[in-house]
Amino acid sequence: MKKILFLFACLGGLLISCSDDNEAPGHEIHGLWTVSQYIIDAPTPPVIEEGEILWTIDIDNKKLKVKSHSDLMQSGTYDITVSRGMMTIHYPDFDEELKYAFEGELLVFQSADTNVVGAAIVKLKKYNIVPQE
Repeated sequence: MKKILFLFACLGGLLISCSDDNEAPGHEIHGLWTVSQYIIDAPTPPVIEEGEILWTIDIDNKKLKVKSHSDLMQSGTYDITVSRGMMTIHYPDFDEELKYAFEGELLVFQSADTNVVGAAIVKLKKYNIVPQE
């Protein structure tokens, strides 16, 4: 009986120690990212150089800072709301809901609205170089 109780105690401790419920949603996307692919329905897909479009996702302050040297995206700082697997960008005139998931080391965003035809898919990878201001 003592062995069974000990086994349940160990399993309970293992389950509690593996839980990430105490971490804020979005902690896994917090940080500096570079857009590596911008997938749209176009005859010629855009080519993006590493560091050309940077996203700084700040979960603690609920901000997305975009620094772009491309016509694909505008630079700016936006309020965001993050929940598990979803990020809403609050633009001045509208809100955009995006689903996110990981494909290996890539962070992939796409529209949460299944009715949007031709919506872009944005793939990012961690960027370890501090951007020049």
